Amino acid sequence: YRGEFLRHQIVDCSTSLVLCDGAYLENLVAILGDLPNIRRILVRGGGEPPRRDGVIIESLDTARGHDDTPVATTVIPRDISCLIYTSGTTGPSKGCMISHSYLSSVGHRRNRCIPPQEGEITWSCLPLFHIAALGALLIANLLAGARASIAERFSVSGFWDEIERSKATSGMLLASM
Repeated sequence: YRGEFLRHQIVDCSTSLVLCDGAYLENLVAILGDLPNIRRILVRGGGEPPRRDGVIIESLDTARGHDDTPVATTVIPRDISCLIYTSGTTGPSKGCMISHSYLSSVGHRRNRCIPPQEGEITWSCLPLFHIAALGALLIANLLAGARASIAERFSVSGFWDEIERSKATSGMLLASM
């Protein structure tokens, strides 16, 4: 996202911290003046982050832990695990509050409908900001102890090479693909 679409979602979720891939930092910096709650941006990759008054922009590496101490947070099933934004076909995107229970349920249902096979690798290029890839691919495979190969994007010409490279035995695609 960029511009108004990006601004809307960041303001809507009322976050003060953003984790950003270095490739997209420019899109975020361009609208910082319209993001009053942002206090800190952690950037993955992309070189030295720029300096901005009032907002700390630093490498994600500065926030990494250095030990295996468990996080002191208790999560219960009804707690919100993530926000997934709608496509916005009827107006601005709406943030759907997805509970841990719901996300886990999506994964369990996928595994009941399509039981994973031992050693299976499921390939997909679907984005993890969508419930299909997040719940029915990633969470389902984690619950089953299976592996997932997540491609950066779909390519008609590179599809079979990607399948061979990943050693995938199944896939999750959209019908148009």
